[in-house]
Amino acid sequence: MKLTGKSIVVTRATHQFAEIALYIERNGGNAVSYPTIAIHTAPVNPTDYDTIKHLMSGAYDWVVFTSVNAVTKLAEYAQHFQRIVAIHPETQIAAIGAHTVQRIRILLQREVNLTPTTANAVSLFGELKHRRPNRVCWVCGNLANPPQTPFMLDTLVVYHTVCATDGPAFATIQSSIDAITFQSGSAVHNFVTRMQHEQIDLASLRGVCFAYQGATAYRAAHVLNLPRHFYSESTDSATFIDQLADQLAQEHPHA
Repeated sequence: MKLTGKSIVVTRATHQFAEIALYIERNGGNAVSYPTIAIHTAPVNPTDYDTIKHLMSGAYDWVVFTSVNAVTKLAEYAQHFQRIVAIHPETQIAAIGAHTVQRIRILLQREVNLTPTTANAVSLFGELKHRRPNRVCWVCGNLANPPQTPFMLDTLVVYHTVCATDGPAFATIQSSIDAITFQSGSAVHNFVTRMQHEQIDLASLRGVCFAYQGATAYRAAHVLNLPRHFYSESTDSATFIDQLADQLAQEHPHA
């Protein structure tokens, strides 16, 4: 198997580690959890009570989800207001990524009406603009950057992304790793934060493959001047790991 003998660091939040670890292990690799982000339900914003009621009443033409965390945390956030979210059947849903679509089917029991051709928020809102909605709700995290739109856009912040403090000290895994994977811009930013906190010199990671899934993570790496050895546009974690395995096998065919 292509990843036999290789250790791949996963920087996702701890609760999201198992999924990508499975794909690494299927390729014969060793998955190492080093979370750089943690996801928490957002603190209560009293003005959001009306937004949640509007989701249920059909006041919005569309509701937008750009991550799995937004779908999961919507239900938890609504509990602050003693509400069980059921999006109005006439409100259409837009989402990014196969896993987000799947979570919507499971938790909200709805099908998705729009997934963008390119899996990012810019593409989604660009395509949504052509549907000419009057009013849209974006369910998102605290790091979301609302775009300029010709329609009314309400943001409902249901989770906060913060720098993780759990997981092993990087020094204890540093000598054995072959690649580090990043699947979001916040994971990249907080990786740098953790490296600074633990006083790890990035120059000491020569020979380690820095791998990015999606344009947002790659752009963050460019801004922060991190090594950029491998990039995948796929939104599917299994495909991302398969492509990374091929890359590492080509670089070290006899490893």
